[in-house]
Amino acid sequence: MKVIFLRGAVPPAHEHPEKLLYNTIENCEDVWTQFFWHLLEQLGATGELVYVNGDREFRVDERLTERWVPSLEEWRPDFKPDMIFCRGGFLYYDSFVKAYPDVVKVYYGAGARYYPLTDFTDYDLFLCDSERQLKDIRSKGKKAELFIKPAASLFCPYDVKKQYDVCFMANGTQEAIKRHELLFRSLAGTGLTILNLGNYTDRLMLLAASIGVNVRFEG
Repeated sequence: MKVIFLRGAVPPAHEHPEKLLYNTIENCEDVWTQFFWHLLEQLGATGELVYVNGDREFRVDERLTERWVPSLEEWRPDFKPDMIFCRGGFLYYDSFVKAYPDVVKVYYGAGARYYPLTDFTDYDLFLCDSERQLKDIRSKGKKAELFIKPAASLFCPYDVKKQYDVCFMANGTQEAIKRHELLFRSLAGTGLTILNLGNYTDRLMLLAASIGVNVRFEG
């Protein structure tokens, strides 16, 4: 059995794409790579994890290959997959999945894309984050299941000294959605220290300084 797992875009060079690199599955920090690797193990399958806007091939092991391709418009694997798993619900998936009408397709969107925003909805299974999403998808006559997001196995308790009171994982480039300013203003004056993981902007750094909140922006 062969599986294709579609991901998002490789970040631009200034956003540190090297953070996506790893040499073994054991030290990979990406939960969806870990998830796919274990899925392949359970299925007794092999597969390729595919990002767009890049050009790279990395054979993780005999089970999994990670591939960066320029675009899904033209790229096709050198095998016909038995399953395509779409994580993220990006619009550019359509040209790829339409090329395999008789292949099992699983859709797991993100945010507003929990259901496709295009006219292609021919998926065999939809996974979703909440009961509200589940009810909405099933009302459309689609097969759907609730799927609670896992954590990569390397995220486990460590016996280390605490350095921060709050860890806020949210990209500053999505500030309107992630509500950085609300969090910062809520904690200003409390003396709590904050570690912000995710891309950040000059505006957020200036805001934190202006209201006296103690934030470290780690990227």
